[in-house]
Amino acid sequence: MAFSVNSEILVFSQYYRFNLVLTIAMSILIIAVNYWLIPIYGIEGAAIGSASVMLAFNLVKYGYLKIKLNLEPFSYETLKILFVGVTIFALKDFYLENVNPLVMMVIKSILIVGMFFFWSRIANVGQEEWNWIKSKLKKVRALECYKPPY
Repeated sequence: MAFSVNSEILVFSQYYRFNLVLTIAMSILIIAVNYWLIPIYGIEGAAIGSASVMLAFNLVKYGYLKIKLNLEPFSYETLKILFVGVTIFALKDFYLENVNPLVMMVIKSILIVGMFFFWSRIANVGQEEWNWIKSKLKKVRALECYKPPY
């Protein structure tokens, strides 16, 4: 997902041919690697082969964008977002004994959302998103204060 926008950038740039050639090469390579790994590892071989080719494909596109267009999608902010995500992911194993599954689902949801808000504020992650939320709240408050003249 981190490399998801690379294809669209290439498709809508003057380098769209490179993306086409790379996509065809990736398709052929996935078939070849799966043909080789499936007899050895079964369905896991298909997953390993496809994931490996996709990773290589995305790294090549990333390098191409870095060299040709001087684009860098990753920053220190990316590391902070990963930290928050991994911290929250640890909550998936939270479990209380003798609690109704629906109640447990609500408790986990509240904990996860609360932790996202807490860590995003502490780590100062997603500043653009927070500013967008604040601007929308200001507009709502401005509309509430407005009284029609009738």
